[in-house]
Amino acid sequence: MALWFDAIEVGAPTPELDLHVNLWRDLSADFNFLDVGFRLADPTNLLRFHLFFPVPVGLASISDLGATLRYGETLKAVFNDPVVAGSGNATSYPTEIDGKPHLTVQMLDVGRDLATEPLAMTPVDGTIVTFGDGLCDRMRATGGCSYVRIRIHLDGRARDLFSTEIAAGDWRLTTATSVTETTEFRFNERRSYPDAVARRIGDSVFAIGRIHYFLIRDLEQQLTGQHSPLRNVRRLEPALWTPYLQGEPIRTGTWRAPAKVISRLAIYHWSTTFGSDDGPPSFTAFASFRSARVHLSIYAVAIVLLGAMGSVLAAVLSARLGTASIPGSQPLLPRDGRVNRTNLEQRGGLLPRRSDRRRRASLQGGEHRRRSGAQHASLRSRKADHGRSR
Repeated sequence: MALWFDAIEVGAPTPELDLHVNLWRDLSADFNFLDVGFRLADPTNLLRFHLFFPVPVGLASISDLGATLRYGETLKAVFNDPVVAGSGNATSYPTEIDGKPHLTVQMLDVGRDLATEPLAMTPVDGTIVTFGDGLCDRMRATGGCSYVRIRIHLDGRARDLFSTEIAAGDWRLTTATSVTETTEFRFNERRSYPDAVARRIGDSVFAIGRIHYFLIRDLEQQLTGQHSPLRNVRRLEPALWTPYLQGEPIRTGTWRAPAKVISRLAIYHWSTTFGSDDGPPSFTAFASFRSARVHLSIYAVAIVLLGAMGSVLAAVLSARLGTASIPGSQPLLPRDGRVNRTNLEQRGGLLPRRSDRRRRASLQGGEHRRRSGAQHASLRSRKADHGRSR
């Protein structure tokens, strides 16, 4: 990103500015939010100012957060101070801390106060967002310190504008892998933006006093490294941040973030203060995170393969058990479902062997002959006795 301004009078004092950046990750698999706030101490010499993004950004992706800050305790959450909104009008309202004037929040009409200009780049086009004369006129008319805050909805190619994922090389062979994600935010780093932007910036750089950069991540993402020590880390308070992330009270075209999502988020804070002798201000924040990712497709393939192997094994066992153990034998249960008596007899099954049947038949025949002989002898004896008696 790069930021510069157009002066009303060349050689007049440079406008002073504090920059607030919130990068919201892990809200959805399809998009991220980038919130940018500009705290301008004295806009007297400010005609207009410009913000460069190295990706395509349309006006439809930009929304104003001025009205959102006024809702509930959102001002307290954003400024980390007991800031209270006062009465104002349709374009701005004052704020106070402990009854003392703090700053004036400017509310934007995106279609009127902002303009986008595509910039040809490789591999994708960039965008210059211009905050126009009308907004700067209102700030000068208000006097004192003014605050402007916008949200850029990062989707499509812009979703991973600041992040890169690095997965393990063997992830296709495992059901779960470790994924490393690097997030790098660069601001006013001259070697990072194209020559066309460098020529337009020239010496028109704000006198930046402080940059606050906040990275919001899911608690499942484990911070493994950063370029410099953090100022602090804390969990987000759902009661304070839910209205801000939802876009209350302006709900049209905003994402409805449930409180349970916010309760899973942690905020990492880096900040840098610049002195008058530090030269052109630039800022870089690098952080790497690690998380585990489960590959459900691998589970599905494994289940299918195990099922197929089980079916093949069952078929092999069925074929083995259904074939005689001696050469030339026949299956017990052929495909027609009828019992093979010969094979069953040879295996010592329920049917007796043929030799056993013959032996039993012979024994039964001898017993029958003995019984018949005895019966005949008894009949002849009774006949003889009957003849003598007569």
